[in-house]
Amino acid sequence: MVKVHHLNCVEIQSPVGSRAIGHCLLLETKDNLVLVDIGIGLLDTQNPEERIGKEFIDVVGYHFDEKNTAIRQIENLGLDPRNVTDCIISHLDNDYIGGLPDFPQATVQVGIEELENLEVNPTALQKMKGQSPEVGCWAFFQLNDFLNFRGEMFALVLKSLLNDCGC
Repeated sequence: MVKVHHLNCVEIQSPVGSRAIGHCLLLETKDNLVLVDIGIGLLDTQNPEERIGKEFIDVVGYHFDEKNTAIRQIENLGLDPRNVTDCIISHLDNDYIGGLPDFPQATVQVGIEELENLEVNPTALQKMKGQSPEVGCWAFFQLNDFLNFRGEMFALVLKSLLNDCGC
């Protein structure tokens, strides 16, 4: 049985007044924890201008609060962040991967399609690697192979998302 926790791992208040959150999922099984996207991490909240850049922060409207990081929310659920074995990343923007250094023991799962898109822009690839200097194991997958391999988990995530939006 998989329990799905919905986490808000970043808050954005845009300069034009709109608000957004960084929706991440924590999948809790009997043996491990899996994050689907990670949001802003501890290093981002401690050194936002160094990690993300003042201009980008101002344009996007990031608001930093350590309690919104995935690691702190996992701890607040009474779970051990060291039990996060996998981080499944939908895409490699800083507000989706900023927290990777908080989970150095996790295998990071990212689609090869996303990696290929980044290879066109080496600066973005360098920045992405800079986001997670402590994470050493990246598993690149073809999306269809990954969905077949992790089909049951993916189905639970989809079901949770559909229920959450009232579909």
